[in-house]
Amino acid sequence: MQVQARAEDVKTKWWQNLPLAKSLSNRDSYLRMTLRRLVRNKSAMAGLVILVLLLLSAIFAPQLAPYDPLKMDFRARLSPPSADHWFGTNEFGRDIFSMILYGSRISIMVGFISVSFALVIGVILGVIAGYFDKLDNLIMRITDVWLAFPTFLLAIAIVAVLGPGLTNAMIAVGIASTPQYIRVVRGAVLSVKEQEYIAAAKALGATNRRIVLNHVLPNVVAPIIVLSTLRFATAILSAAGLSFLGLGVQPPTPEWGAMAYASRSYIRQAWWLGLFPGLAILLMVLGFNLLGDGLRDVLDPRMKQ
Repeated sequence: MQVQARAEDVKTKWWQNLPLAKSLSNRDSYLRMTLRRLVRNKSAMAGLVILVLLLLSAIFAPQLAPYDPLKMDFRARLSPPSADHWFGTNEFGRDIFSMILYGSRISIMVGFISVSFALVIGVILGVIAGYFDKLDNLIMRITDVWLAFPTFLLAIAIVAVLGPGLTNAMIAVGIASTPQYIRVVRGAVLSVKEQEYIAAAKALGATNRRIVLNHVLPNVVAPIIVLSTLRFATAILSAAGLSFLGLGVQPPTPEWGAMAYASRSYIRQAWWLGLFPGLAILLMVLGFNLLGDGLRDVLDPRMKQ
């Protein structure tokens, strides 16, 4: 029995000493440590709870909505919040609660598509600018000019050129959010490419493509995740602002910014028309900001003990 136990110990130690086993073990321990830190972060968990509730309301909107969000009922026109209509009705008799549930789908879709668009373009240009010195100056001067325009004003200008609509609003918000990704990714790449393992990979004859894909990108994921979470909130707010100005989602599609825009004529006699869409925007933006701040604290190397 003792000989068998020793053999099993030697076998276990032999497997643990393999490079692949060490890499998987280190990665697993890092993931567990990150998750523990995330769970202990109260602001991140609060933001995550808010976002999960909003996401569930968007997924199950057909089951949760008591009325068709586009159905008009002029007999219940401008009804205040009641047992029949929890958030009241608008000037066409549409149920505000049902419209907010369906509007969460549009807000989440706008945020996801616009952030994904900015993420892809920003990461590609940021990696090129940070890794290839010859192209750095050109890309960053263009980015500086890009950043000279405020994000929302640039989105308005792009929509004015492309025309109002949901698709054009998502494109405009994505283009306006791209320079932030370029700057963040470039800074992270400049830091990573000075590490010893990058020099070792070059000495072994690794191509630039392999170094970028296998060594550079995996080490700049953390700031990209944090920035994407924060920019998601900004994208939703910008899209709501475009809809408020009549440049985004067009009626009768239920969207929070468009609902707030439609309430401006009835703000004195029907306060609920603008209050509840505004609270929905506030909750979603707050959730993403809390989660983004928490992820920044969790993934910041200076915070690890």
